[in-house]
Amino acid sequence: MPNYYLPLEQSGTITVSLWSQGNDPPTSYQLQVNINGPGQTIAYDEKIFTSDQSSGRELIYPVTPSQFSLGSEWYVTMLNLGDVNISGDVTIEYPGGSVTGNFNLPPKTTSNHADNSPYLDRGDIGKVELIILPDSSARQPTPSLGLLNLVEEYILARCAPTVDLRVTGPYWVEVIVTAEVVPLSLDLAETVVIGVNDALNHFLHPLTGGVEGQGWPFGRQPHKSDVYRLIESVPGVDYVNYLSIDLAKIPEEQKNRFLIYSGDHQISLDF
Repeated sequence: MPNYYLPLEQSGTITVSLWSQGNDPPTSYQLQVNINGPGQTIAYDEKIFTSDQSSGRELIYPVTPSQFSLGSEWYVTMLNLGDVNISGDVTIEYPGGSVTGNFNLPPKTTSNHADNSPYLDRGDIGKVELIILPDSSARQPTPSLGLLNLVEEYILARCAPTVDLRVTGPYWVEVIVTAEVVPLSLDLAETVVIGVNDALNHFLHPLTGGVEGQGWPFGRQPHKSDVYRLIESVPGVDYVNYLSIDLAKIPEEQKNRFLIYSGDHQISLDF
């Protein structure tokens, strides 16, 4: 759905003008155009353009000074209400500037290439999920309700009002490592256990862990080979006798939005 951002500089008139592309426009279509003010989820004005209109192919809306005082970020959105593809050109004139573009809107019943995205199904069209984390050294940096609300209010005040926004934390997956480690000497036993635990906690931190220390991508699990190298790089470790990585079962719908975090690891020594 095309969204046109209009950074108004003052009050005045917004004019949306449409015309069809090509010599053979659809014989029947319905195109809804909305004009939305800052922070508004309901359009200030809307108009449905149909194929049998030979005139009046403009939507004109006067922005009053009192409306402009609410904010300068306005939007024009377009939605295909029919069952045929609609393409055309649009010109939007507003106080302080103008926008010219083209659009190609598939019918509501036509599948979209976005359906192939692992992050989106048809039931999610029009919805946006924003996953956030606080900048924290905690093993599981879960956002507070206050932070979620603050971010949601900030984004909603600056995005298209037709967006169905959900701000949330990730789906968390705890990682527990069980390892049997051979130290270089008996004297290093306690130091090795502490060092291995510290290394695992750092490596598995969602924000600062990972192989390059840049955090973990969504949907990424640690590999045994990574953990083997990590433990054997800890000072005082000779080699690893045994290693397992335990993760809770991840629901199919969460496979692209989970983040790992470090659990309570079981580190034993063999001499």
